[in-house]
Amino acid sequence: MRIVTAKNAGFCPGVKRATGFIEDLLESKTDSHIYTLGTLIHNPVYTQELEKRGVRSVSLDEMKTILETQAEKEHTLIIRTHGIPREEESLLHE
Repeated sequence: MRIVTAKNAGFCPGVKRATGFIEDLLESKTDSHIYTLGTLIHNPVYTQELEKRGVRSVSLDEMKTILETQAEKEHTLIIRTHGIPREEESLLHE
């Protein structure tokens, strides 16, 4: 079997933007709890690395519970690269 690596391997521009954003956030927000609504990108290795660094992937219901029970703490929620429906976004603002 012959394995050929593409000339341009790596993340697409949208994933690069999302991972760059969260990396910058991790450097600057040391006192905030950081969450992603679902996995940030479809890469289990990177997702596990984020978890090791304290970033937690949550569902909409989990995030609502966190906000209701830990209102005194600072929380940062990052919406996954593909976005969410407006209905879900409005639930977060309630």
